[in-house]
Amino acid sequence: MLPYVANRPLAIIRAPKGITGEMFFQKNFTTHVPPSVHQRPLEDGNIFFVKNVKGLVALAQFGAIEIHPWGATLPKADRPSFLTWDLDPDDAVAWNEVLGTALLLRDFLTERGLGTMVKTSGGKGLHIVLHLKPVHGWDTLKAFSKRVSEAIVAYNPKRLTITPSKSKRTGKIFIDWMRNARGATCIAPWGLRARPGAPISMPINWQQLPGIAPAIFTIHEPPQTPSEWLEMRPQVISKTVLKEFGL
Repeated sequence: MLPYVANRPLAIIRAPKGITGEMFFQKNFTTHVPPSVHQRPLEDGNIFFVKNVKGLVALAQFGAIEIHPWGATLPKADRPSFLTWDLDPDDAVAWNEVLGTALLLRDFLTERGLGTMVKTSGGKGLHIVLHLKPVHGWDTLKAFSKRVSEAIVAYNPKRLTITPSKSKRTGKIFIDWMRNARGATCIAPWGLRARPGAPISMPINWQQLPGIAPAIFTIHEPPQTPSEWLEMRPQVISKTVLKEFGL
């Protein structure tokens, strides 16, 4: 997990008494800061981050179960290096439709010279991840991720949506592009979820995707790093592609 969370502003879900007790989302520390956890001010307010495994262990000892990083690394907090599209299906949606949507999004970006990675969400969905050089700002990349999502929805508007309202998502897959705003977070690769069975958000190969089921990976899974994640290289969204989306 460390390469994907080190030196990134973090948020955590803490469960001091376990997942059957009270849980809360935390984005800063107002009193005690755990050892090896660092806090600093940004224009958004105080944020915290870790540099090494000691910091991760300190968060775990502080009752943190879920770790959610920003898409940007310090000190360039204003320029994201990861974009994430979260495919969040309604309970009535068949898993094969989620797989198909993931492949559609992958191919759409591949056609524009952008390679992606995929991981399970630790729930019923998938995360499509684009690794970038920190060139463009949040506003540009937030707009880009939304317009890509709109283009994907246009292929099948009866089954896909970018509308966050749950009442309008019945029978559809919600393509959540809002993970790509400044201050927004997403569960880390290999991140534990605060849910029964201890599922994790597992990085996988695209070749593996057809053979897996949602939430199949748990804390007991051997931590094997897929080749796409080991070899990931940051990319730049070209001016031509940005122009295609009016940016």
